[in-house]
Amino acid sequence: MSPPGLYELGLEPALKWLSVYMRARQLQVELRVDADETGIDIDMRVLVFKVIRELLRNVIKHSGVQAAMVTITRAPDELRAVVEDRGVGFGVAAEFIRAARARIRAVERRRSRAGRRR
Repeated sequence: MSPPGLYELGLEPALKWLSVYMRARQLQVELRVDADETGIDIDMRVLVFKVIRELLRNVIKHSGVQAAMVTITRAPDELRAVVEDRGVGFGVAAEFIRAARARIRAVERRRSRAGRRR
Protein backbone atom coordinates (compact mmCIF):
# COMPACT_ATOMS: atom_id res chain seq x y z
CA MET A 1 0.00 0.00 0.00
CA SER A 2 1.59 3.22 -1.17
CA PRO A 3 -0.70 6.21 -1.44
CA PRO A 4 -0.88 7.79 -4.90
CA GLY A 5 0.22 11.07 -3.32
CA LEU A 6 3.65 9.59 -2.71
CA TYR A 7 4.30 9.51 -6.45
CA GLU A 8 2.45 12.69 -7.31
CA LEU A 9 3.09 15.00 -4.35
CA GLY A 10 6.08 13.60 -2.48
CA LEU A 11 7.09 11.99 0.78
CA GLU A 12 5.80 14.60 3.23
CA PRO A 13 2.18 14.59 1.95
CA ALA A 14 2.27 10.79 1.90
CA LEU A 15 3.45 10.72 5.51
CA LYS A 16 0.67 13.14 6.47
CA TRP A 17 -1.80 10.73 4.85
CA LEU A 18 -0.17 7.86 6.78
CA SER A 19 -0.58 9.73 10.08
CA VAL A 20 -4.33 10.09 9.39
CA TYR A 21 -4.49 6.39 8.45
CA MET A 22 -2.74 5.44 11.71
CA ARG A 23 -5.02 7.71 13.76
CA ALA A 24 -7.94 5.56 12.54
CA ARG A 25 -6.03 2.62 14.07
CA GLN A 26 -5.76 4.37 17.45
CA LEU A 27 -2.21 5.70 16.99
CA GLN A 28 -1.59 9.45 17.13
CA VAL A 29 1.43 10.30 14.97
CA GLU A 30 3.31 13.55 15.35
CA LEU A 31 5.12 14.29 12.10
CA ARG A 32 8.16 16.58 11.88
CA VAL A 33 9.68 17.02 8.44
CA ASP A 34 12.72 19.22 7.99
CA ALA A 35 13.98 17.86 4.70
CA ASP A 36 14.00 19.02 1.11
CA GLU A 37 13.08 16.13 -1.17
CA THR A 38 14.98 17.55 -4.14
CA GLY A 39 17.32 14.91 -5.53
CA ILE A 40 15.75 11.98 -3.67
CA ASP A 41 14.58 9.51 -6.29
CA ILE A 42 11.18 7.86 -6.12
CA ASP A 43 12.61 4.45 -5.17
CA MET A 44 14.16 5.93 -2.05
CA ARG A 45 10.96 7.83 -1.19
CA VAL A 46 8.92 4.65 -1.53
CA LEU A 47 11.40 2.74 0.60
CA VAL A 48 11.38 5.38 3.34
CA PHE A 49 7.57 5.46 3.32
CA LYS A 50 7.33 1.67 3.57
CA VAL A 51 9.90 1.44 6.38
CA ILE A 52 8.10 4.15 8.38
CA ARG A 53 4.74 2.48 7.78
CA GLU A 54 6.11 -0.83 9.06
CA LEU A 55 7.67 0.80 12.11
CA LEU A 56 4.36 2.48 12.96
CA ARG A 57 2.58 -0.85 12.59
CA ASN A 58 5.10 -2.29 15.04
CA VAL A 59 4.33 0.56 17.47
CA ILE A 60 0.65 -0.43 17.33
CA LYS A 61 1.38 -4.15 17.76
CA HIS A 62 4.14 -4.13 20.33
CA SER A 63 4.59 -0.86 22.20
CA GLY A 64 1.48 -0.61 24.31
CA VAL A 65 1.19 3.14 23.60
CA GLN A 66 -1.09 5.25 21.45
CA ALA A 67 1.36 7.89 20.24
CA ALA A 68 4.51 8.02 18.16
CA MET A 69 6.68 10.68 16.58
CA VAL A 70 8.17 10.53 13.07
CA THR A 71 11.04 12.90 12.32
CA ILE A 72 12.56 13.31 8.85
CA THR A 73 15.76 15.33 8.45
CA ARG A 74 18.31 15.65 5.71
CA ALA A 75 22.03 16.35 5.55
CA PRO A 76 23.91 16.70 2.25
CA ASP A 77 24.48 12.95 1.85
CA GLU A 78 21.86 11.58 4.18
CA LEU A 79 18.12 11.32 4.67
CA ARG A 80 17.31 10.37 8.26
CA ALA A 81 13.96 8.97 9.35
CA VAL A 82 13.37 8.38 13.06
CA VAL A 83 10.28 6.76 14.56
CA GLU A 84 10.01 7.13 18.33
CA ASP A 85 7.56 5.93 20.94
CA ARG A 86 7.60 5.45 24.68
CA GLY A 87 6.56 1.81 24.51
CA VAL A 88 7.83 -1.42 25.98
CA GLY A 89 9.83 -2.42 22.87
CA PHE A 90 10.58 -5.83 21.45
CA GLY A 91 13.67 -7.87 20.62
CA VAL A 92 13.68 -7.88 16.83
CA ALA A 93 14.43 -4.18 16.35
CA ALA A 94 18.11 -4.76 15.51
CA GLU A 95 17.23 -7.31 12.83
CA PHE A 96 14.67 -4.92 11.33
CA ILE A 97 17.30 -2.17 11.18
CA ARG A 98 19.77 -4.51 9.44
CA ALA A 99 17.13 -5.47 6.87
CA ALA A 100 16.20 -1.82 6.23
CA ARG A 101 19.86 -0.90 5.71
CA ALA A 102 20.23 -3.75 3.22
CA ARG A 103 17.22 -2.45 1.27
CA ILE A 104 18.66 1.06 1.26
CA ARG A 105 21.98 -0.24 -0.08
CA ALA A 106 20.10 -2.09 -2.84
CA VAL A 107 18.30 1.12 -3.86
CA GLU A 108 21.61 3.00 -3.87
CA ARG A 109 23.21 0.33 -6.10
CA ARG A 110 20.30 0.58 -8.56
CA ARG A 111 20.61 4.38 -8.60
CA SER A 112 24.36 4.11 -9.20
CA ARG A 113 23.89 1.67 -12.09
CA ALA A 114 21.14 3.83 -13.60
CA GLY A 115 23.42 6.87 -13.42
CA ARG A 116 26.17 5.05 -15.35
CA ARG A 117 23.74 4.12 -18.16
CA ARG A 118 22.78 7.70 -18.96
